[in-house]
Amino acid sequence: MIYFIVISLTSLAFFKLTGDTRIKVVNINHKYQNQYAVESAINLALWRINSIADTAGNFNYDSVYSSFHDSTMTLSVMTDRWGFHYNVSIVLDYDHAFNNMFYTTTMIDTSDPSINIFSSNNEFQLADSLPALDTTYYLANAVSIYNDGAIFNDTLTPGIHYIRGGDTELKNNSYLEGTLVVLGVLKVVGTNVHLKAGRDSSGAFLPALIVVDSVTTTDITNITVEGAIICYGHFALKNGTITGPFIGNDLEVQNSLTIDDGGSDQYYTYYPGLSSIDSSNTDLIINQGTWTQY
Repeated sequence: MIYFIVISLTSLAFFKLTGDTRIKVVNINHKYQNQYAVESAINLALWRINSIADTAGNFNYDSVYSSFHDSTMTLSVMTDRWGFHYNVSIVLDYDHAFNNMFYTTTMIDTSDPSINIFSSNNEFQLADSLPALDTTYYLANAVSIYNDGAIFNDTLTPGIHYIRGGDTELKNNSYLEGTLVVLGVLKVVGTNVHLKAGRDSSGAFLPALIVVDSVTTTDITNITVEGAIICYGHFALKNGTITGPFIGNDLEVQNSLTIDDGGSDQYYTYYPGLSSIDSSNTDLIINQGTWTQY
């Protein structure tokens, strides 16, 4: 009899434990189902906004609610199913050229084994055209203007340096914190060349380098570019480090080159002095780092 009672009590405890475990499993499943439903609704909302209209981002189905506020570019999706609240808020941005490490109108060869790419954003996008350059913005804000090329071999005054034409050479120890705008040909012929993006009067970053014609670098060049590079002609880049994004019509990268944004998105922004984004013909995407859930 005692043996039977022990077995019976043990069995009851086992069944109770099994029941509690089952409830926990069901609750976990409900939580995951809510997360899946919300994230699926985000994908649907993006498709509706880009394919139909901004207002199409406002909808609900199966107790999942989506709302898009075009004034703040914020998409919010939430649900309270099964008593589990799950809400995600994200900021959207236009999918412009500078959302990519490489944005080019032609294919580029990055197969060289000595090329190291570390990008926190999209690595490559093939484009039909580049944003048009408004030279008047950079000319009006330049700290120095050169009429027929220039040769640099030391530290330049911070700010925008605007070279109207001719050949421009960056020699040993050239350093600029600002923007180098070259309407002609840029030749990087020295070592320890360093270009670092500066900021405008509002504190926003400007591109580190803009070249309208072409850029050539020698095999011995060791160049570091912190900031966006824009080149409307051929750009052959060898040996050094760039942080991206790298925008151009004809890009060539080779030799011991490291492309590393350091996990930062500070340079992945649309810059002044370029043609406006056509919002009617440009998709919205999730702005990295803005995903908030609660």
